[in-house]
Amino acid sequence: MASRQHGAEQEPLLQNVAGSSLGNNNGSGQHGYMQNDLEFLLESGPSDLRCRGVDGPVTVTLSEDVLQVVDTSSGHVAREVWLQDITAVYLRPRGDSTWESLSRRNSNSSYGSTLAHDDEDAEIVIVSFPLCAEHGACSKAIWCCLCCYCCSCCCHTARKRLSCCSSSSDANNGNMSSSTSIMSSSSQVHASSSPCCGPRLVRDEMEEIVLSADTPDLVHHWEYAIVAAVSGKNSPDVCISKSKRMLVIISPQSGQGRAGEIFASQVKPIFEASRISCEVVETKGPMDAMHIVLHHQDRLHELDGIIVVGGDGIIFEAMQGLKRIAGSGRIHVPVGAIPAGSGNGIAASLHHAVNEPINDPISAAIGIARGRVQALDMWKVDMLHKDGHVLEPCFASLSIAWAFVSDTDIESEPLRALGGARFTVQAVINLFRLRKYSSTFSYLPFDATQDAQTSEDLDGEGLAVDAPAPVTWTSVSGKFLLLWALNVTHPSSTSNLVPEAAPDSGCIEIVLVRDISRVDFVRGLLALDTGEQFDVPGWERIRASAFRIEALAPETCVPGKLVVDGELLSEPLQRIQVQATRAQSDFFSYLK
Repeated sequence: MASRQHGAEQEPLLQNVAGSSLGNNNGSGQHGYMQNDLEFLLESGPSDLRCRGVDGPVTVTLSEDVLQVVDTSSGHVAREVWLQDITAVYLRPRGDSTWESLSRRNSNSSYGSTLAHDDEDAEIVIVSFPLCAEHGACSKAIWCCLCCYCCSCCCHTARKRLSCCSSSSDANNGNMSSSTSIMSSSSQVHASSSPCCGPRLVRDEMEEIVLSADTPDLVHHWEYAIVAAVSGKNSPDVCISKSKRMLVIISPQSGQGRAGEIFASQVKPIFEASRISCEVVETKGPMDAMHIVLHHQDRLHELDGIIVVGGDGIIFEAMQGLKRIAGSGRIHVPVGAIPAGSGNGIAASLHHAVNEPINDPISAAIGIARGRVQALDMWKVDMLHKDGHVLEPCFASLSIAWAFVSDTDIESEPLRALGGARFTVQAVINLFRLRKYSSTFSYLPFDATQDAQTSEDLDGEGLAVDAPAPVTWTSVSGKFLLLWALNVTHPSSTSNLVPEAAPDSGCIEIVLVRDISRVDFVRGLLALDTGEQFDVPGWERIRASAFRIEALAPETCVPGKLVVDGELLSEPLQRIQVQATRAQSDFFSYLK
C-alpha cells in the first residue's frame, strides 16, 4: 500500500489513482477515467461502497466538481456534495462518530491515518457546509434609501440606488445550537447579486457523508481520490485531510465590537468540525496583533496559518509582524481573514477573485478549512519625515488612501456603532465641506517595469525615499480631491472599485481625482461600488509599480490624512513612497 501523501505531494495522486485498481476494471466493478491532468471521474461498482443513512447498495460517482451517492435500487440521488463546499475528508474506524482531542495529536500527521490504519476497518467521513438560497426582507433597505436620498439632494444629480445587498461585512446575530448545525440566523448574508428584499444565499448547517466498504484498500483508495479532487496542488496549499493548528488573533475593537462573538458562534464550530485546533489571543491595544505574531516567531513552523478576526486594520498589524520576521524574503505562513470589521476589503476581494457569491465569516471559515491559498502582493511604504530623516517602513496589502477617502475613513471613527454605514454617513457630511489638497504626485507606470526590471530603480530595496524621482517617473502637481491606491478589487466589502485588479500582478491600481466639479465628483462616488467611476469626467485610472505623494515645498508636510490599510500615519510627512513587490504573502482563499 502506498504511503499517505499530503499537500503538494498529492499532485501525482490523480495519475496514481487512475493507474490503480480504481483505474483498472479488475473485476471489482470499479472504473476510473482520466480525462486530462486535472479532470477525472471515478465510479464505484454497485456493491463496492455503502453510505450511512441509505438502505441498500449505492453507486458513488466522483467528478471534478461534485460527488454523488445514487441509490442503486431506485436510481435516485441520495446524497450530493459540491467539492467546493467540502471542508474535511478523513478516515475513522467504522461506526466511531467521535475523535480524540486535537491537542493530543501530532499536527503534522493525517487525522485519518492516526485513527484508522491501512489494514483497519474504516469509513470515509466527508464534512461540508453547502450553499442554499433563502428569501427575506433586507434589513438595510430603509437605511440605503435614506442615504441615496441624501446623496442625490447634495449633488442635485439623478438618484442612484446604493448597493445594500452586496457582500455584507457585518454578520447577523446568531449562535450555534450544536457543533454540527449552524442556525440560519447566524449565517444569513446577502448575496452580491441579490436586490433588496430578494433571495439571499446562506450556509445554514453542516452535512456529513459517511462511506464504507468491506475492503480496506477500497476505502483508502477512495479517500485518496476525494482528497486529491478537493485539495489544492500548489505548494502553499494545506491538505484537506490533515488536522491543522492555527493561531487566531481576535480584535474586539473592530467594527461594531462583535469579533469575539462572531468567532465563537460562526467560525469556531466550522473549525472544530474540520479538525482545526486554535490558540486564540485577543488584542488589547494598537499594534497588539504585530506583537502577538512576533511573540510566536519561534513557533510559526508549527502552525498551518494565522487567522485574523476583525477588519483590515488588524490584518495590517499582523502583516507588519510577519514581514519583520520574513525580512526581505517572502512570508510563508498563510493568513486567513475573517471579516468582522467595518470595511473588510481583503476578505471581499479574495471571495470576488473566485466568484464566491457571499463574503461573510462562515464562508471565510470554510475557505480557511479547505486550505487553498491565493498569493498577494505587498507594498513597501517608505516615509520621509518633515525634518528630513527617513522613518522605518511599513507594509501594505490592501490600499493607501489620501484626501477625501482618508478624511472620511478617519473622521468616521466615532460612528463605529453603525458598522460599514459609518463611511456613507461621513461621506455625505464631507461633501458639504469638500476639501482640496495641494501636493505633487509622481509614479512609475506599470508598463515601464517590463523594460526596467534590471535597473537600479527596482533593484534590491528599490528607490530610496530621500532620493529624487528618476526621469522614468511621471509627476503631476496641483490640487487633488482624492487618491486611492488599490492592491485588490475591493477596498471595502461593498465597493468593487477596480474589478480587473489582480492580487498578485505587481501592479498598483490608482484612482486619482484632481480639481473637478462637485457634481462630477459625486457622480464618481456613486459609481464606486461597481467600478464605473472611470466613466465620469475627471476620474483617472493609473496603473503603476511605484508612486509618491510629497509636499510642494521642502520641510513642509503632505496636507490631509494618509491612511495605509485603514491605519492612519500620524507622523508629519514630507513624502511617502510606495513600491510593489509581487506575490509576497499567501492568504487562505475560497478557491474552487
